[in-house]
Amino acid sequence: MKLQIYTVFDEALKAYTTPIFLQNDQVAFRQFLNMCQDQEHPFALNPADYTLFNIGEFDDETGQLIHLTPI
Repeated sequence: MKLQIYTVFDEALKAYTTPIFLQNDQVAFRQFLNMCQDQEHPFALNPADYTLFNIGEFDDETGQLIHLTPI
C-alpha cells in the first residue's frame, strides 16, 4: 500500500511537526481540521499558525520513499 506523508508547519516556531503517514489528502485534511477545532489540541489555540503539507509517499511493499518538497 502506498501511504502519503504529511507534516504541519508551525509559523510561530518556524518548524515542521513529526511526519505522519495517512491514506490520502482527504483523510489528512479531515484529521488536521479536527485537530484545529478540538479545544484540547494545541492547534486550536492559534489555528492560523499551522499549515498542512504533503511531503511524500511511502510504499510499504517496496520500502520506497518518494520525497516531495513542501510549497
